[in-house]
Amino acid sequence: MLSAKPYAKWRRICERIALSAAIVVFLAAGASTLFNALAIQHNRAIYPPQGRLYPFDGYKMHLYCTGEGSPTIVLDAGLGNDSLNLGQRATHAIENDTSLLLRSRRIWLK
Repeated sequence: MLSAKPYAKWRRICERIALSAAIVVFLAAGASTLFNALAIQHNRAIYPPQGRLYPFDGYKMHLYCTGEGSPTIVLDAGLGNDSLNLGQRATHAIENDTSLLLRSRRIWLK
């Protein structure tokens, strides 16, 4: 018959390994989140978006107008994206013939 001591010893070792692995995973996730937040702030300071922020009903709205001509096409970014992603794809294709207005969703005033 096996004694309870070796089982308890192996269980304690396995628990420590699992706890250590969980701590490493959480620390890596936290470090990655912190790095991404700092990188986003740094990049926004160096490369400000084109266009302007306009106050609207307690929010700020980002608008960027480009091109000449008629009609004016208004593109509204959605699904968590902003007009910067949308504008890079759309402006080159249609700004030569029409006016293009890119609008981002409202953001809280700071």
